[in-house]
Amino acid sequence: MGIMPLDRKLFRNLDHGLLIVILLVVLFGVVIVYSATRGDHTQNMGDPLFFVKRQALAALLGLILMAAILSTDYLVFQRLSGPIYWVNLGMLALVLLVGHRVSGAQSWVRLGPLAFQPSEFSKVLVIMTLANHLAGKGEIDSLAGLASPIAHAAVPMALILLQNDLGTTLVFGAVLLGMLYVAGVRGRDLGLLVGAGALASP
Repeated sequence: MGIMPLDRKLFRNLDHGLLIVILLVVLFGVVIVYSATRGDHTQNMGDPLFFVKRQALAALLGLILMAAILSTDYLVFQRLSGPIYWVNLGMLALVLLVGHRVSGAQSWVRLGPLAFQPSEFSKVLVIMTLANHLAGKGEIDSLAGLASPIAHAAVPMALILLQNDLGTTLVFGAVLLGMLYVAGVRGRDLGLLVGAGALASP
């Protein structure tokens, strides 16, 4: 089963409270952009709503993507886990070639009026593919069993680190630890992993 038409059953099964919070946060973001840029006549391209329109467009695209994902059977993502992982790596590698440097990190890509960080999409993609990877491994009861999931996350983390984006790399590390914990990895092994990471950090 692939993409399903939106129906009443799907809407009834949604967490309506969470959906309302998401919409309020999106609206709040647009209002904040308006408040911060309405008096800036040096960078708004002559249009006082330039940044608001750009933020609203990005929000609309995000909501459309959210609706598309909600109406897709999760088993589709499970079957496509391998291709999704390689597309993710390709996207992060492409940033090293065509990315724009902002605040010292070469992690931004421009598409027309929109600028975005592929590493933000990568967070979601790594969670999806790593979850499928861990589900296929079963119980991880040894340090040796950690090698495969760590390698799965380490490759995109290395590509992001090459973009000089240490902050996002650390977020990926926290996501990895959290998912390993949920997968049942022993606290002692996680502690050893954190210690090894601390020793390896610059």
